[in-house]
Amino acid sequence: RAPAERLAAAEEAALMGALPVDVVRALYLAQPATPTEIDSALALADTAEPARGRALLYQAADRAGQAGARATLVEKALERARRDGTYALAAAVNLPFIENIPVAPELSWFAASAVRALALADRQDLAGRWAQLAEREAPVDPQVAADLPRLRALLMLAGGTAPQWDARALAGPDEAAPAAGPAGLRVARLAALAAALGGASGAALAPGDAAPPDPQLLADLDSAAAAGRLGETVLLALVALGPEGPGGSHPEALRHALAALAAVGLDPEVRRLAVEAAVANGV
Repeated sequence: RAPAERLAAAEEAALMGALPVDVVRALYLAQPATPTEIDSALALADTAEPARGRALLYQAADRAGQAGARATLVEKALERARRDGTYALAAAVNLPFIENIPVAPELSWFAASAVRALALADRQDLAGRWAQLAEREAPVDPQVAADLPRLRALLMLAGGTAPQWDARALAGPDEAAPAAGPAGLRVARLAALAAALGGASGAALAPGDAAPPDPQLLADLDSAAAAGRLGETVLLALVALGPEGPGGSHPEALRHALAALAAVGLDPEVRRLAVEAAVANGV
């Protein structure tokens, strides 16, 4: 295989948990790239083959001499990953960079990206520090102020607090549209998260045009959880969530899966899945 193909295969394996993230980091650093390409990583990331674009951003972040430059590169990598469904991997790969970026007022624009990735990594301490910075800077920075409700929501999920939120507002400004299509699905997934975790969302769990999950599968999942059958519950939850995982699953499947996993005591896993689903749906 060509280097780019091997890298893409490694990324897929890491997304499935079959390859350590350290291997992906090493492969990113090993990708051939000229100094000019690395210096132009922000621009090239949008035109290069996707895996190569991610490698260029990682190499540039690794070599960045200033925290602001590194934060810009990491934010670019994370935002691209939110769009292409590889966010969990990008957050894990870039976590060492994020952990070493100073929580400073001049970097308050990075707070939202930092909190998302740190909440997913269960680094609630550091995520909380970034959120506190955002709270302080919000009065003088409209973008930081606009991000605050989402940061608070993520900290609730990461901390295991029952969500109390406005699902439509969190999903984005275009989500006041009817509950159909991608916009309505995002709102419905956020409503499902709140329902599964014992909270409230201010929105109906209306999945619009999405094909419903198999009712028997959900019934079997609920039964396995009620009986405390851990292995069966985990397996059925994974099947219910489907190939796109929590971020792209049917809202009813997401609600049943999270509630079932919580019922058998897998609280850390539930928190991680909830954060992943929230980030994928606009939070």
